[in-house]
Amino acid sequence: MVLIALIFLIFSKFNQNSDSLNITSNDSWLKESIIEESNLENVWKCEYKNQIVYFFEHGCCDFMNPVYNKDGEIICSLGGFTGAGDGKCPDFETQKSNCENLKNFSNCAKAGEISFNDATGESKECCAGLVQVENVPAGRPEKCEEYHNMAGYGAICTDCGNDVCEGWENQCNCIEDCPYNP
Repeated sequence: MVLIALIFLIFSKFNQNSDSLNITSNDSWLKESIIEESNLENVWKCEYKNQIVYFFEHGCCDFMNPVYNKDGEIICSLGGFTGAGDGKCPDFETQKSNCENLKNFSNCAKAGEISFNDATGESKECCAGLVQVENVPAGRPEKCEEYHNMAGYGAICTDCGNDVCEGWENQCNCIEDCPYNP
């Protein structure tokens, strides 16, 4: 029963992120792209050089910030390690206009961040593309069930299923990425 409730919570959180976007059916590629991205802070719809473009703004970590045309093709990227982007639209910041923020993710829980705190009852929505999992300690498979039934661990957001065992993931909360190896 607890497992069913957890699965429902995970999928409702995931759908809440993607369905709350102001996107038409003609822009379905946009919703899919947003879900696939990680560490997004904002998604902007702007005019640039007489066309509608979508600017994906990441919040940290030297990510490239792609600018897409209406068909979902990347026309340029800003930012990155050097901050210069790919150099294909150096005038984007000064020439973009009529920008509308389609989604602000800055208040959502990013990968590895707490999304539910058992002690305080505070909760945060996971950012797009992330799922909520229990923040339980690692353990042998027979211990995992015991941890899942205990209160006090809360929940975190993660991109479980990306084939990388992140520091906050383990065999008890993301067996897909962190298989048990005795």
